[in-house]
Amino acid sequence: MRRRESFADEEKLFLLTAKYDQDWVKENSYDGLTLYCAESLCQVLPLKEGMRVLDLGCGWAITSIFLAQEFGVEVWAVDLERSATDNYRRVKETGMKGQVIPLKTDARNLPFPENFFDAVISIDAYGYFGLDERYLSYVVSFIKTNSWLGIVDGAFTRELLTPV
Repeated sequence: MRRRESFADEEKLFLLTAKYDQDWVKENSYDGLTLYCAESLCQVLPLKEGMRVLDLGCGWAITSIFLAQEFGVEVWAVDLERSATDNYRRVKETGMKGQVIPLKTDARNLPFPENFFDAVISIDAYGYFGLDERYLSYVVSFIKTNSWLGIVDGAFTRELLTPV
């Protein structure tokens, strides 16, 4: 794995993200900061092996791959714009086949049963689908009681991580 001097400080703060090839991260994300955001969220989100996680607006599914590799969770990687086939190829290349399930679907029309997930996350994507005032009550219906919703997005001015 290649290391860059410019990431020296980040590697001290983001030990999990530092293990990933930064060129791969940049090629498979909008801004290269995706895994930093995911790792920051995971510092307060109590993920445990075997949990079911919904990753809304996953883009190229690298946050989903990250969660599966680092925490042993099962992840449903949902994105409306990115190809599920391309994401599935990336999932297989990283050895996460069976732990990450990519789907191309609208976050406003999810095909899951109620109370299915232990956590729902959204990294830099919530503004694309969650701005309707009814969306939050819709998405929490898929989360089990006493589970988690975690949103990291540059548009928010306060923390929205809260037990559901």
